[in-house]
Amino acid sequence: MGASFLQPCPLAGFFLVAFFASCFCPETALVAGEGVTRHYKFNVVLHNATRLCHTKSMVTVNGKWPGPRVTAREGDRLLIEVVNRVPNNISIHWHGVRQLRSGWADGPAYVTQCPIQTGQSYVYNYTIVGQRGTLWWHAHISWLRSTLYGPLIILPKHNASYPFAKPHQEVPVVFGEWFNSDPEAIIRQALQTGGGPNVSDAYTINGLPGPLYNCSAKDTYRLKVKPGKTYLLRLINAALNDELFFSIANHTLTVVEADAVYLKPFETETLLIAPGQTTNVLLKTKPHYPKAIFLMTARPYVTGLGTFDNSTVAGILEYKPPLNDSHRSSSIKQLPLFKPTLPPLNDTAFATNFTNKLRSLATAQFPANVPQKVDQRFFFTIGLGTNPCQGNQTCQGPNGTMFTAAVNNVSFTMPTTALLQAHYTGQSNGVYSPDFPSYPKSIFNFTGTPPNNTNVGNGTKLVVLPFNTRVELIMQDTSILGAESHPLHLHGFNFFVVGQGFGNFDPNKDPAKFNLVDPVERNTVGVPSGGWVAIRFLADNPGVWFMHCHLEVHTTWGLKMAWLVLDGKLPNQKLLPPPADLPKFPIIHAAPGNSKLFREYIGAEGNNVKFSDVPINHDVEFHFILSFAIDYSTSLSPTNGDFNVYWDMQNLGPSAVASIKAHKPNVKVAMSLGGDTIGNNKPVHFAPKSINSWVSNAVASLTRISKEYELDGIDIDYEHFSSDPDTFAECIGQLLTRLKQNKIVSFASIAPYDNATVQSNYLALWKKYGHLIDYVNFQFYAYDKGTTVSQFMKYFEDQSSNYRDAKVLVSFGTDGSGGLSPANGFFEACGRLKRLRKLHGIFIWSADDSKKAGFRLEEQSQNFLASIQ
Repeated sequence: MGASFLQPCPLAGFFLVAFFASCFCPETALVAGEGVTRHYKFNVVLHNATRLCHTKSMVTVNGKWPGPRVTAREGDRLLIEVVNRVPNNISIHWHGVRQLRSGWADGPAYVTQCPIQTGQSYVYNYTIVGQRGTLWWHAHISWLRSTLYGPLIILPKHNASYPFAKPHQEVPVVFGEWFNSDPEAIIRQALQTGGGPNVSDAYTINGLPGPLYNCSAKDTYRLKVKPGKTYLLRLINAALNDELFFSIANHTLTVVEADAVYLKPFETETLLIAPGQTTNVLLKTKPHYPKAIFLMTARPYVTGLGTFDNSTVAGILEYKPPLNDSHRSSSIKQLPLFKPTLPPLNDTAFATNFTNKLRSLATAQFPANVPQKVDQRFFFTIGLGTNPCQGNQTCQGPNGTMFTAAVNNVSFTMPTTALLQAHYTGQSNGVYSPDFPSYPKSIFNFTGTPPNNTNVGNGTKLVVLPFNTRVELIMQDTSILGAESHPLHLHGFNFFVVGQGFGNFDPNKDPAKFNLVDPVERNTVGVPSGGWVAIRFLADNPGVWFMHCHLEVHTTWGLKMAWLVLDGKLPNQKLLPPPADLPKFPIIHAAPGNSKLFREYIGAEGNNVKFSDVPINHDVEFHFILSFAIDYSTSLSPTNGDFNVYWDMQNLGPSAVASIKAHKPNVKVAMSLGGDTIGNNKPVHFAPKSINSWVSNAVASLTRISKEYELDGIDIDYEHFSSDPDTFAECIGQLLTRLKQNKIVSFASIAPYDNATVQSNYLALWKKYGHLIDYVNFQFYAYDKGTTVSQFMKYFEDQSSNYRDAKVLVSFGTDGSGGLSPANGFFEACGRLKRLRKLHGIFIWSADDSKKAGFRLEEQSQNFLASIQ
């Protein structure tokens, strides 16, 4: 068969050439006589950040959070190289950019591209056409946009001006959320339990939570202004799951733009901004130094029944005192502080009144080109629902079910191949179906008493539109599991919000009230809680365009769909070919062939388990892994590579090792280094004083232990790190080199799990010293409980991609930990891998925990492996 472009996709910093982040590139590369080409580089890296007295490793662009600003002018071409240097798959969306004929650069993973794999890069190449204003960029895969986001500022063309007086200064104000824990772990757990995810611990302004949170006074955003000046604040709501009210004490804001489209200006003391939306406001400062400071605050607008982060982020508006003012040297703490009054959390009346004020400028220079006629009409219900709990479990959703969300009762299933790729190559069969329903299949009182059956369907369905179709779409909220506001974002287009109301949309009466003269033009609109919104747009952009709720939890639950706009007849109405560097699904480089290898950790928990207690099938290759040897003292202090035995020496001493190997010739014994905790649950950190000293001590002490116990191999199981990944890689790599060269051990393994910090260390080791590592004991039981067979298979593919050409062993725990248990399909997954010839062995944590159950699962695992032909 010939080569195919269509391949399945894997699930799952900024540098402006020669200038600082706030500067433009040299304007030398002209584009068609208009605009320039600007080059940026995004290095996606892990970076430690501390907020609320919690430090964590987070995924960032160039180590910055929020990410760096991208600046261009209308008509410019952008070439943004994204290099993935983290274990996660990555994709970046340029929120609000039309991407005319350049859908390959839009960014949503599995919609327009496969994600960028670890160590790979992709250049997003697009031109800004007919747009100017405030947009933003963010990750578009899983919940990584919690930290991967930043402003995208489009200035007017040269010699063009704003439709308002030029401001003294322009300031991006980006709202976000801070989680003390890893958002990726939060959503994984929610998907496993079927319940709602944990909420954030704080909101942020430009990455800072402000003085109203504990331990955060120093982490406060300060906007320093001069009296009598006008400032353009470019507001961006990058929060994951919350619409926000925003206000500045004792100041009036003039709203002039929404989603990079100019508005008829109006004044307000408070505004509402939904996730995904941008709003430009003019702040006119007081004419004289006010001898006071003013809080700018934001807190959520809440309409649903779920939990939410009920807190308030605050920044400080601080006036610069005049040079001759006696207060100049006085402490800011001595000045009076004014706080704004925000609307109540559930103030839908304010939200409605505010949104009704948004009107397009609709001038000759900036017209509102509202489609006056309609070719196709659609009616979409928007809301939550349920799915049955998997595997005869009880989930944490309503009545033991799993939360889900849907459009027209279809919860969107993400494909494993990019939709745009499948369409372009004509290989859509099995990827998507072109039959997304134009209307809900069952009609009921959408905002009244909900139906008893809240289950939804699932599928990967698209709406197909001919080029230049004039579309009208009614989006109707439902009361199923509670009415709620939903900010819907449409990729690839702006649309006009021609009407909205509460209750059920009435097709006979409501269209007469539509505004077809100067409706607001946006890319993200809130479907009112218990109401509806009507939009119109012209489908003049060929490609596949995602539409989804910008409350990330709802997107994850399936409140999303896609529009497929076909090519037009003219050359400039056709989708451009894909770029040569478009990310592709990597071939899974798991080492070929099945194996009868069985491994089990033993001795870590002092349960008096003996080698002879564990059943051993003579038809498998059996490895005991003694747990653990640690470079910590009896006083629980690190000893810089000077290892001591921490396993149960009474039952697993040198004579016991010699005896089991003598009686069972198929048995080998290794020791594992590190582990999780010692003593009173104190974490065991990899904490070398220097590479040379650690390696020297480790080689000496481990050689002594290995010879005393006549061990065969070594396993690396550090889970906490006080050094950087390169140091870890060099220390462990040099250690394995010396031990193998000196024939102290004959095999080596590593035991990573799916944690960003852990993976960054082990992948650095694998990249440089993978040739010394015989097995990867991946801790699949560290995934959440309730993992399904299909999820497990995807996890295996992901880790086989990370540890290229490795013998990745599958695993489960007998300690009640997570992952795919034998009761829920572990051996079914093993059977699938066996048929693919990728079952390289099984390992169990641990014999200590299996003792009480009589080692039944050890027998079952070995019998399965022994059956391999």
